[in-house]
Amino acid sequence: MLLARIIEIASGKGYGQFLTEHIFSPQHLSSAGNHASWAQIVANRAAGYQPVGMNEFENARYFDYSIATGAASMYMSAEDLAHWVAAIGSGSVLSSLGTSELLGTSDHAGLLQSKDIAGHRAVALNGWDNVGFAADALYFPDSHFAIAVTTNQNNSGIAPYLTEAIAQSLLTKRQVETPQFSKKVTDPQRFAGKYRFGPDFYVPGQELEIVVRDDELFDLQKNPQRLMGLIPMSDGSFMYRSHWARVTFQQESGRVGALMFDDFKATKIP
Repeated sequence: MLLARIIEIASGKGYGQFLTEHIFSPQHLSSAGNHASWAQIVANRAAGYQPVGMNEFENARYFDYSIATGAASMYMSAEDLAHWVAAIGSGSVLSSLGTSELLGTSDHAGLLQSKDIAGHRAVALNGWDNVGFAADALYFPDSHFAIAVTTNQNNSGIAPYLTEAIAQSLLTKRQVETPQFSKKVTDPQRFAGKYRFGPDFYVPGQELEIVVRDDELFDLQKNPQRLMGLIPMSDGSFMYRSHWARVTFQQESGRVGALMFDDFKATKIP
């Protein structure tokens, strides 16, 4: 937001106008724009949704993106996002030095996160507004192609999951296995209870309270009327619905004593 304000002061133009003249138009990003006002009509704009329970949705909470200029106030289609990421990777946006510092190499880390997908180095960019939208993009420097996914769900993990699955399929020329879900949880009550994460979690010391309703597992949200589903998988793990994160319960001495939320451990509180 501070950088956006600096751009406005230095250029004498609104942030959205500056982006349109110097980035969106030159790069032919026809769907891209900046939320200058909530009242602004945006062609083909999607509505955001909030996952609720095991398989339901509700409208995303109200948020005026114009108050966060420079921080999640931009919008564009998935096609334009892929084009934009490819343009950055090709060096047509930044100088060669700036591009190198941003993307890095196989031997030198750049400013952006890198990951290995099917033996290919990918640079990852992602965003999630915690309201009703998320996006993820992968750029492969060696083969110069980009993949982008946008979603109108308040789900931080589904877009990265899909971009990586698409990349795996394209690079290996094989169909990616779809998640195998299970219809029933055996003895769900053994998983119920409170779990506390360590200091390395996104929110250090955060607690999850797992409850059972009609033989299904849910995370009890701050609002006690709202439950977030843990979708059972065929391998005995669960998918945390609003983050599309794998949850695996751990047994110690025959009793469930902890859970893994992706790579983060939460210990059951006695």
